[in-house]
This record gives sequence, C-alpha cells and structure tokens, in this order.
Amino acid sequence: MMTEIKDFQQEEKKDFFDREAFDRLYEEYHLLLYRSARLMLANPHDAEDVLQETFLAAYLHRKELRDPAKLRSWLFRIMVNKAHRIGAKSSRETAIEDIREWIDRYTGPQSSGMSGLEDLPRRLDIRDALLEMEEKLRTVLVLYYYGEMSVKEIAGICGCFEGTVKSRLHRGRKELRKILDLSEPEMQRAEEAEKEVKSHA
Repeated sequence: MMTEIKDFQQEEKKDFFDREAFDRLYEEYHLLLYRSARLMLANPHDAEDVLQETFLAAYLHRKELRDPAKLRSWLFRIMVNKAHRIGAKSSRETAIEDIREWIDRYTGPQSSGMSGLEDLPRRLDIRDALLEMEEKLRTVLVLYYYGEMSVKEIAGICGCFEGTVKSRLHRGRKELRKILDLSEPEMQRAEEAEKEVKSHA
C-alpha cells in the first residue's frame, strides 16, 4: 500500500492534475471527505455540496500545492473551510429522510454487517452530539478521530497552534462525554467501535 501511495505521489509530481490523476484523486479521497463533512453538517445535501466545492477548488487552485506529500492535509483544509462556510448558512435541523439516508449508508452492503447494526444507536448519538458542539471543537474531533490526522496536521488545517488543537481535543472529549453521559471507559469503547466500523467501510 505504501509503495502504491509513493508511486501515486511520484506520478503527481510529473503532472499532478491531469485527467487521470484527478480521477484517481477523487476515488482515493471522496468517501473520506464526504463522511467527514457529514459529521460536521446536519444535512447530507450540504455535505455533498462541500464535497463538490472541495474538488472544484482543488482543481482551480492545484498550482498552490507545492508538496504532493501534503495532499491529504491540503484537501482536508479546503473541505473544512467549505464546511464552515456552508454550515454557517445551513439549519442544524435534520429531516427524517436525512436520518434514513445516513442509516442506510452505514448499514448497507459495505458496512460491518451486524456489528454496524449493534453500534448504530451509539453512532447516531455521537453524530447528534457533535452537531450540538461548538464548530471549532467538532472540527478537531472529526479530523482527529475520523480523519485520523495528527495534531500537527490539524493545526495546519485550522490555522492554529498545536497546543490549541490539544486543548480543543481535551475540551471536545469532555463535552462529548457530558452530552452522551459517558464515563471515560465508555468513551474509549465508543471510539474503538467507531474505528472498527471504519476499518470495514
């Protein structure tokens, strides 16, 4: 896998955004970016808009990316900025059909089967809890736990110090536990369940 990524990055250095490279870029990252945006926004249509705007902006500003090794962080930075802008205009209320779509997505053929069904109530709770939190706390939690980004990468995306990211992670975890009424061990188990589900997605 690492060899494939390295080869992909080497090809990008030659012609980073030719048609074939851009198609591969989309296939590699669109699902991760969509799901991350979906955790940050209440409406799936807003998340779809964020995804489309992210890749459009990536293409239009492709010359700004000097180091292909930072591609992932660069895409997430664009996605976060788009999500913040669209989220500021969008209502936090989620329609019943939106909930059904989200359930179908995470319990469909590519989900973790019965494990996904068993974990569904918890994941619905976590998603709703994230939407109740401050945007800056929600953002770092999504990037850290779902995007699996380092504190340094998140600091670059959010334009803040690493210490600020750590502080927001601490506050975010504390607030999430409070909203969900979870103990620390329960929170850890919930996070492990989320990672297990993602590994099968």
